Amino acid sequence: EEQTIQKLNRRFTEKHADLEKYKKTGGQIGKDFRFGTGSSPTGRLALTIPDLDKLISEGLPGLRKEIEKFRREETTFSDALEIAVDTIADAIEIYRKQAADFLKEDPENTELELLVNTLENIKEKKPETFYEGLQLYWIYAVLSDLMNHGRMDIYLGDLYVQDLEAGRIDEELAIRYLTDLYRQYKFIGKVHDTRVVIGGKGRRNEANADKLAMVIMETSRRVKDVVPQLTLRYYKGMNEEVFDKALKVNAEGCSFPILYSDDTNVPAIMKVFDVSETEAETYIPAGCGEYVLESRSIGTPNSAINLLKALELALHNGRDCYYNEVAGPDTGDLKDFTTFDKLWDAFTKQIDLELAIVAWGQKECYNLIEENGVYLHLSLLMKDCIERGKPLFEGGVRYLNGTTEIMGMISAADSLTAIKKLVYEDKKMSLEELVHILDCNFEGYEKERKMMQACPKYGNDDEYADDMALKVFNYIAEQSIAYTDIIDINKFNMVSVNNSESAVWGTYTMASACGRKNGEAMANANGASIGGDKNGVTALLNSMSKFNHGIHAGVILSLIHISSPRDSTS
Repeated sequence: EEQTIQKLNRRFTEKHADLEKYKKTGGQIGKDFRFGTGSSPTGRLALTIPDLDKLISEGLPGLRKEIEKFRREETTFSDALEIAVDTIADAIEIYRKQAADFLKEDPENTELELLVNTLENIKEKKPETFYEGLQLYWIYAVLSDLMNHGRMDIYLGDLYVQDLEAGRIDEELAIRYLTDLYRQYKFIGKVHDTRVVIGGKGRRNEANADKLAMVIMETSRRVKDVVPQLTLRYYKGMNEEVFDKALKVNAEGCSFPILYSDDTNVPAIMKVFDVSETEAETYIPAGCGEYVLESRSIGTPNSAINLLKALELALHNGRDCYYNEVAGPDTGDLKDFTTFDKLWDAFTKQIDLELAIVAWGQKECYNLIEENGVYLHLSLLMKDCIERGKPLFEGGVRYLNGTTEIMGMISAADSLTAIKKLVYEDKKMSLEELVHILDCNFEGYEKERKMMQACPKYGNDDEYADDMALKVFNYIAEQSIAYTDIIDINKFNMVSVNNSESAVWGTYTMASACGRKNGEAMANANGASIGGDKNGVTALLNSMSKFNHGIHAGVILSLIHISSPRDSTS
């Protein structure tokens, strides 16, 4: 009964029992994660990126001074923050004692001696070497359950270059340290998160940061693992050596670094979050790619909406065909959809129903966190908690944002395109006939399936297909934004990001007019329907470039090259 999801369910019973989807699930948030168009809110805090540069540059003594500077006698928050700093110091001391015990058994071990001295130093002083910075950062990360790791080239770049110039370290030793860090990432195993960001505008120490960025990329080149999700922010005028290194690492078959264009993203983030250019330059594509502002904003995605399932419900008057139960509103029988616009209205009504649940789920989850947890370690390093004397969710954090993840958007768009063309324009079949074919999972209707597959598809720089994708994209993005004031947070946006849910949720989604069969994976994020892009990579990128990047909080495109045995360039 004390689990967050149970408390969230009780909150919905008290305040939102009138919401249609809530009634249809029997008044149980989380009753079935896959039922209908959306996933029930998960009740979590994620994708919060603290000011690790502040941690390293000031150390524990600097944090104590800042707490004292903004102390408010009328609250116990400052005392609690001091205790939080004490726990970091206590953890350092525990590790120091362990290392000292090992050193007694092996007194000639210079690495253990270095570790003991390092832990002693960072307990009392700010880090003075790259190795000390790494140790303090990682102990804090473990204590605070940090899932994403910010702009590492900024907060460790100066120490690295300082050691390099003093002869205390060389590139190979730095790579060895980072390789050990990568092992820790893998051990913890948060494969949907674990972002490390390098590059980008707004770095205070660009030259030093670039030198460390090169070393971090070389580490990823050698390790070749699923974590960390190394991410390079690039822009016109940057050090071309850094960008060339990224391309060479990718060319060797490494998924990382992932590439993000600041020239596109910074202006877009200024618009979508309504912040200054300076603040927009702090953006982090965290987790699966959701945008947050480092040390400034929270934007946890606590839910998802399956747009392809919304179309399935619209074509079956609210019935989820996987469960064979009504999961959405009555939006009309097929005979009522005499025009494409009427079908579109039914489709969007299925979406609207779910948006109310996920938006209020976001807000109520934040309310529950405020009532039950203070998150002291994050409050230490998030603006403006110390200055305001308030924890994260009690008015401390500068921007309280929220997001909902979107799945099946391109599959839904391509399906709508096929229906519009085959039923309403070319009149190759009636809507009833098309839905019957889908309900049969195309069995006995291979010819008709090929007709659907041959319809225009997003990802080919085809205006007809891309316009439908934009229509779907704009609708869900703008309707999400509309909930910002309703639920009273700074910003509420949708994200369309790479996520295993595109495959998993496809399992629960029946055959669709884009040509996919029952249970098959949906198009991932903003990539083309599987097998749908026929005109090459440039055409796919051109299709994606048409989205309005000022109305979302993260969109992703994966480019996957599958080579044939004869492909000597793969």
